[in-house]
Amino acid sequence: MNGDIILQRYAAQERNFYNLSLSDTSLNKSNLSEADFSYANFSRNHFSQTNFSKSKLIWADLSQANLVQANLKEADLSYANLCWAKLQQVSAIAAHFNNTRFNYARLDNACLTQASLIEACLDEVTLQQADLTQASLIKASLKSVDATGAIFKNIQASYSNWESAILTDTSWQKANLEKAQFHEAILSRADFTKANLVEADLSNVDLTEATLNQASLELSLLINSYWQNIDLQQVGLFKANLQGSIMKNVTFVGSDLRYANFQNVHFSNVNFVNCAVQGALFTGAIGLTTSQKLWLKTNGALNLEINEQY
Repeated sequence: MNGDIILQRYAAQERNFYNLSLSDTSLNKSNLSEADFSYANFSRNHFSQTNFSKSKLIWADLSQANLVQANLKEADLSYANLCWAKLQQVSAIAAHFNNTRFNYARLDNACLTQASLIEACLDEVTLQQADLTQASLIKASLKSVDATGAIFKNIQASYSNWESAILTDTSWQKANLEKAQFHEAILSRADFTKANLVEADLSNVDLTEATLNQASLELSLLINSYWQNIDLQQVGLFKANLQGSIMKNVTFVGSDLRYANFQNVHFSNVNFVNCAVQGALFTGAIGLTTSQKLWLKTNGALNLEINEQY
């Protein structure tokens, strides 16, 4: 079936195109909204600026397809194959991409607000400047994604995997990232204000100039993480593990550091203001002044080596 026949049948009010096969065809700027294209083979086809709003593309093969500026608002692409697809500036508000594969796709400047991407695979995807406000990314995989400047405000992304991702200048205000994986991710200048990162894995991450005010990092894994030029206002780090981390020009203000592990942490120009430090471990920590060690010890921190000559 060719593109002209599809448009003729659609104009005749037909909406069922189930299991359709179409190859190397251009339907740019066409209106194909509220139709059923489930199980369709649309690989390598051209749908730039095409309107698929409220359509079903469940299990559809859209690999290497051109969907630049397409309208996917409220469309259902669950289990679809979008590997290597071009989705720049796509509008996919409240669309469904559950269990969808996006590997190596381009989603620069895409609008995915309120979209559902539960258990979707976005490994190696480009998401620069994309907007995923209020999206659901529970158990989604975004390993090695480049999401520079992307917006993830209020997302639900527990158990998601962002390993080795580039997440510079991203926004995560009030995001739920409980038990998420960020191992070796670049999070410089990321804004995690009021985000839930309880039991998240942030080991080996770069948090240069990140914002973590009122973020919840209780029980999180922050081994060998890098912190520079950060003011931490009311951050929860109860029982967090920061072993071997580097902290330069960091100020903790009113933060909960109880029972946190600062073993072998390298401190440089770090301040603790009105923090709870009971039970926090500082075994082998270096860079703290004698007065800081005395204050920490007096307030219940443990294993601080204080030179008696002072």
